[in-house]
Amino acid sequence: MIVIINILTSCSHQVDELDSKPITSSIKSPDFTLQVTAPMNVKAKEEFKVFVKFTYEGKKTKLLQYSGDKINFILYNEEMEVYYESGYPDIANLENVQPGDISQLEESFILEKGKYYLAVRTSSLSLDGISIKGVGNEDYITEDVSPLKLRMEESKITLGPIVIEAY
Repeated sequence: MIVIINILTSCSHQVDELDSKPITSSIKSPDFTLQVTAPMNVKAKEEFKVFVKFTYEGKKTKLLQYSGDKINFILYNEEMEVYYESGYPDIANLENVQPGDISQLEESFILEKGKYYLAVRTSSLSLDGISIKGVGNEDYITEDVSPLKLRMEESKITLGPIVIEAY
């Protein structure tokens, strides 16, 4: 009887360890690398964190332009209902980026039980006034997109969706 209890306790502990291990995914454009570290399984109603690392891979110092937040989060459920979306304020931002510059960000979430999908996106980016070549946006670009919206989408970097299960 004691052996069975020890085995069950040990198995339960291994599941908790497995659940807490995050995965790291990344996507690379010609100028930037977007890397996201997030758990695949979380406990419902308990806070967890997602970590983002955004690296400038260019060889020269340039002026980076973007609107609002440089990095944005979209979290939606299985019914494709948006559960959380970070803000998109209309504030123009300018910053000089040097080769190897890294921006890091962490975001906290608390989820109800269920399956969720997380997309992490940059805002539209340009270097020295020229829109970058974005990647990962194929799912967001459709035939009926206006030319302006198309240009904006093509200058974003998107990683996801990352599947997160809350149990």
